[in-house]
Amino acid sequence: MPSARWLALTLLLALGASGCAPEQHCNLGTTGDSGGAEGPWLEVYNQSAPLADGQTLNLVLGGQGFCMFELETYVGGYEPQSEYSELDVTLEIEGLEGPAGAPTISYEGYQTFIGCEDPRADEYGFDLYVKTIQLITEEWTDEQLEGKSARLSVTMNTPAGERVSVAADLVIATNGCGSGF
Repeated sequence: MPSARWLALTLLLALGASGCAPEQHCNLGTTGDSGGAEGPWLEVYNQSAPLADGQTLNLVLGGQGFCMFELETYVGGYEPQSEYSELDVTLEIEGLEGPAGAPTISYEGYQTFIGCEDPRADEYGFDLYVKTIQLITEEWTDEQLEGKSARLSVTMNTPAGERVSVAADLVIATNGCGSGF
């Protein structure tokens, strides 16, 4: 019988240096809350809690230096064709419009990384792949955003053409993000 050390080494070699099999999607179906759901599912988290009506959507200073709303997503129940999930994201903020009367912030085909580790993480010291929804708000001031009602809608599009949506009515808090802290 092979030793546990030999089995572990064999497994590591089989998985490759990244610690994950080439066809594996490490961030596909990771919360377990929707595990067992029939068909595709989408979970959106706001400040580590499942998205729900009445929550506060906090403006935060992102790593790139912009104020943004950041949300986590978890997907599953479908066979991906790449290392990314594809989402349509719309944030409609009371009294504000985007370009040409469009929703305040809107992205079609927004991609979040569901693969394993970024192979360049060791070189840069951090993971470069986007695993969250990042809605940048550089067009508006804290005064324009603070306390506003907002409607967030996120729709996942699967390669098979299935769509799953999550939406909630939220209240915005800027936390002084745009005030230059």
